[in-house]
Amino acid sequence: MTVQPTYAWCFSHGSLHTFRADGIWCNATWIDLGTNSEEAALRVKSAHFGDARFLDDLNPDARTAVLNQANARDDAEFAARPWCDGFRYSARCGSILRHAPHAEGEQPAWHDEN
Repeated sequence: MTVQPTYAWCFSHGSLHTFRADGIWCNATWIDLGTNSEEAALRVKSAHFGDARFLDDLNPDARTAVLNQANARDDAEFAARPWCDGFRYSARCGSILRHAPHAEGEQPAWHDEN
């Protein structure tokens, strides 16, 4: 069985990313475009975000939506780890984040340490 790649637009790098079965290699601000081809991904990106390449190119509502989606993905990835030291570095905002203790399976509430 062939695993289809994931196509995502990265608003930090300003380019289309292709994630294959070997994993997701970018931890910046990207969104899954939900397509199975590069051409379709670029059409979806254009339809939803126009010519915007970077976060600063988006209107405030679109920027907030992109950041919320990226943050939710980050939180889910960190919550799924079998260990948690309570800290992580956020490349997106350039700061160290800390979270309060939480029950297993709950999403942590991150707080900026700067």
